[in-house]
Amino acid sequence: MKAILIRDHDGDNPEYDAAVHAACIEAGKPYRVSKTRKVPAGTEIDAPEAWKLVRLGAAVPGDEECREASGISETKLDKAIAAADKLAKGMGYDIPALRRKKAKAEQPAS
Repeated sequence: MKAILIRDHDGDNPEYDAAVHAACIEAGKPYRVSKTRKVPAGTEIDAPEAWKLVRLGAAVPGDEECREASGISETKLDKAIAAADKLAKGMGYDIPALRRKKAKAEQPAS
């Protein structure tokens, strides 16, 4: 199952080794391998759960298997991508305003 990333992401770094990192810390030596690495837009992800990236709006289906597993229409995919774009730009929900609205709704009517 394949999905194609539509924007850069941080992904696991296959060169990172937790055991070596722990040994370096124990020995007081630096370990200069990052846990994550940049995965550029356009990268094809071939994994059993690649469909989840499509549902999140982070990728588009790379094959028919992924399209079917994601169960998402083109319209919903466009909306998911737009929502992910807003979040990436820091234009997410106004959390304090949502909390005030919820608190107001939960107040007993007088």
